[in-house]
Amino acid sequence: MRNRWLLSVVSGLFLFMGTGLSYGEPDAVEKFFPVQADPFMGNWVGRWNKEEEVDPDIAANVYPLGGDQFRIVLKAKHDMRCPPKLDITVKPEGGALRFKQDDWFGEISGDTFKGGHGPKARFEMRRAELASPTLGLKPEHPDRAKVLFDGISTEAWKADSAKKPDGMWTVLPDGVLMVKPGTGDLITKEKFGSCRLHIEFRTPLMPTLRGQGRGNSGVFFQDVYEVQVLDSYGLEGYYDESGGLYKLAAPLVNACRPPGQWQTYDIDYTAPKVDAAGKVVAFGRMTVHQNGVLVQKDTELTWITAWTEKGRLEPPPAKPGPIRLQDHGNYIQYRNIWIEESGS
Repeated sequence: MRNRWLLSVVSGLFLFMGTGLSYGEPDAVEKFFPVQADPFMGNWVGRWNKEEEVDPDIAANVYPLGGDQFRIVLKAKHDMRCPPKLDITVKPEGGALRFKQDDWFGEISGDTFKGGHGPKARFEMRRAELASPTLGLKPEHPDRAKVLFDGISTEAWKADSAKKPDGMWTVLPDGVLMVKPGTGDLITKEKFGSCRLHIEFRTPLMPTLRGQGRGNSGVFFQDVYEVQVLDSYGLEGYYDESGGLYKLAAPLVNACRPPGQWQTYDIDYTAPKVDAAGKVVAFGRMTVHQNGVLVQKDTELTWITAWTEKGRLEPPPAKPGPIRLQDHGNYIQYRNIWIEESGS
């Protein structure tokens, strides 16, 4: 969501106090993107036995909440908006996660998730990464594409002069651009209207935080229309969560992957049309695929995606504007950023 002074300060304080890190400390990557995978966190997929003939598939999101607790959400399938079959919080016992509630029961141990409900229905699941099919994607039209970040150079970007003109984010040795909390947003030096943008990102592991304090950033078009970046893994999928157009449109489905896993946005943006008198001829529109999943389908941008009502009621931009990446006090990472102008 858009930078908000108070919430940014609060998020930054929680980040600082909760981790013991100061801004720019070199061990931020290890703290927030641990190499050792969590033994339980992630996507699980499997099937019911023959007793479940109507919906034979089963899936689960499992993620840490801090304090040695994990949330398990059982549902029919990933990347589909459907009510959970079970939503439960449990603690590990003897190297496993076990639960029993009403007529449901289950256990995650090693690479297997087994359980069931009632006297006969049983399931078995395995962990699944569900990697985005567009990771590493190259421009369809390289002759007219512009690379905004190639893993080395930040020449296409500048610090937001309204905040900290000397601020610049960290380029890591593995070709990743990481938010340097407290330095402010980055904006492109060049301005764009209608375009297609590809960007890859991953959110940090912040299990003790909730809501907007958990892996928050955003990608803005013409400086005012935001596609939210947030660790919304396993959540419902609201308009202020991953894949949402902030304060405007919830994603069609929550396609967010676990923190620490690389994700993609492939965004087709049509700029609004404004006549010489300043009258809106056509609102802007946006189609968003997150991790290859359609989460916004030609959504009409009927207002600015701002925090306050006053901001939302501002007129749409009449001229091209920069692409903005938001510093919201969290160590978000970006890579492989390119844009193709459509000219429409």
